Amino acid sequence: MEIDIKKFYFQDSLYSKTEISDDDLESLFRTVYFSGKIDSYCPYCKKETVFQGEPIRAKKKNPDLNSYNSEIFSFEDFTNEYDFDFLRNKDFRLSFKCLREEYSHRIYFYVRVEPDSIFKIGQNPSLAELTDSFVTRKYKKLLSNDKISEFNKAIGLHAHGVGIGSFVYLRRIFEGLIFETFDKVQENLGISKEKFRSARMSDKITFLKDYLPEYLIENKEIYGILSKGIHELDENFCKEVFPVIQDGLEFILEEKLIQLEKENRKKSNSQLIQKIKQDLNNGK
Repeated sequence: MEIDIKKFYFQDSLYSKTEISDDDLESLFRTVYFSGKIDSYCPYCKKETVFQGEPIRAKKKNPDLNSYNSEIFSFEDFTNEYDFDFLRNKDFRLSFKCLREEYSHRIYFYVRVEPDSIFKIGQNPSLAELTDSFVTRKYKKLLSNDKISEFNKAIGLHAHGVGIGSFVYLRRIFEGLIFETFDKVQENLGISKEKFRSARMSDKITFLKDYLPEYLIENKEIYGILSKGIHELDENFCKEVFPVIQDGLEFILEEKLIQLEKENRKKSNSQLIQKIKQDLNNGK
């Protein structure tokens, strides 16, 4: 199994375990000693940036006296010196430096490897802090302050290992998108508010199919998963699938953002055209 390094460090909550076996030694090595680059949001720069991993590397047992470096860089060199037992039951620290401000902007992760799993035991800034600014900045044109707060609460709860509670807030955001759309287009639908509110969510989406993002219509099961998670599923399942549902909601929001930006550009362009027409009529 190949560990998704960005998901593991930047999306998974603390103590959310990824199962491993002896066959995963290379993937495990590349995770705890990761030195590659990852695109993500820097809460210090408040911009999308590139982070580079800075691991604390394993040392060679018998370094070459003529070598200036006793650290292990490649998986091949690691397996020449150690086996899986070297990584088991150990804690690791990995930092990521922001390449915009590589000497000051760093994110730190603390990882535990057990015989059959790997998971984060700490990080600074927290997952909630990493995503709070990101959500606020990205969706402030689309979501009310209350909905942004709910989105951040969902992410914060997930970051602290809460599954069902985080689902509650994601479901509220989904519902908010539906009712907000209905309020805007009710006159076009010819449906009373009472009839709409009493309908099942699948029927609500059908009523609004000409006004909702395509991704939402294609994946309306998101709401069913959220509702089932709140009423029937256990904490571990909700924690495990939270990043998938979060991504689904973000795809929906991003589609709405594209439409909003398109409408704003059309409006601005129309105003400019009317100004040009007016100037021409005035003999300019």
